Amino acid sequence: MLLRLGRQLLELFLRSVGTGNFGQTVTTAEGSVMRYRRDAPRRYLSIFGVITIVRAYYLKDAGKGIFPLEALLNVPKRKYSYLLQKWMTLSGVRTMYEAAAQWMAEIFGLIWITDRSSE
Repeated sequence: MLLRLGRQLLELFLRSVGTGNFGQTVTTAEGSVMRYRRDAPRRYLSIFGVITIVRAYYLKDAGKGIFPLEALLNVPKRKYSYLLQKWMTLSGVRTMYEAAAQWMAEIFGLIWITDRSSE
């Protein structure tokens, strides 16, 4: 029940912070002006399960875009929460990665995503 409550609270928090849309343009620390393009979903896997984070995407005319919400929330580059990454690393020292992932799934009742192409 605590894991379900944790998930509900995390989802409520994410809804409360919004998508990170700061208007039609944002200016980076380097002075580049980027334009809002669209909202883009991203899967995030924590001990509470898979949660979709919807975040605003900004892009300069060409090149790589930014997601201000990810910086604001300190979202990891990979889909796994920092806590899961740490636990999997510690467990992975003793076992193969897939076995560590399965072990975490069994402990927390997660529907584990082992497709690394979506990280």
